[in-house]
Amino acid sequence: MSQKLTKSIPDGWALLRLALRTNHRQELIDNQAAEE
Repeated sequence: MSQKLTKSIPDGWALLRLALRTNHRQELIDNQAAEE
């Protein structure tokens, strides 16, 4: 059980970081569109 949990934690962090990076990229696109 604990081994499955320790594997799911890095996967969760990877998904979280991917979501944050995607969200940040979308903010940059929105900012560029607002400046034009």
